[in-house]
Amino acid sequence: MNTAQSDAASSDFLPADVKQSVVSQLLPKGQIGISRLKTLRRNMGRTAPYELEDADLIVLQLHAFSEQDLWLDGRPAPFVPYNAGTVTVHDLDPNWLADLKGSFDCIHFHLPRQTLEESVDDIGGRRRPQLYLPPHLSVTDPVVHHLGQALLPALARPDNAS
Repeated sequence: MNTAQSDAASSDFLPADVKQSVVSQLLPKGQIGISRLKTLRRNMGRTAPYELEDADLIVLQLHAFSEQDLWLDGRPAPFVPYNAGTVTVHDLDPNWLADLKGSFDCIHFHLPRQTLEESVDDIGGRRRPQLYLPPHLSVTDPVVHHLGQALLPALARPDNAS
């Protein structure tokens, strides 16, 4: 595992009481950061700024989450309440800001686009794949939800994970 990562990869821009992160090397040049963020407290406040980058942040809700205000490049962004198992994708090229009002428990998958493109190339796929699933178009995916739950022990004890 590699510990050098951006704020978005470690989800340091998001206030939480529990932060558990690992960075996994997928390819010689690519890595994916995985972070669990959890708080039982309400009104954690606004997320901090992060460095804009050519990457996506895939968010899996482990528990229902329904209270936040969301902005994209300074403008209000649509938001719908999330059930457990809801998946969204945040493009990290623009600036997302959230005011977190409710408690939450989620997993962030930080995926640089270069890593995604190299992975697609390795399997013989087309160039320039694009992920698109913004917060207001989120979907509930029980398979991804269960896969995310299977990662929890590795996130709790990253020194024992590979």
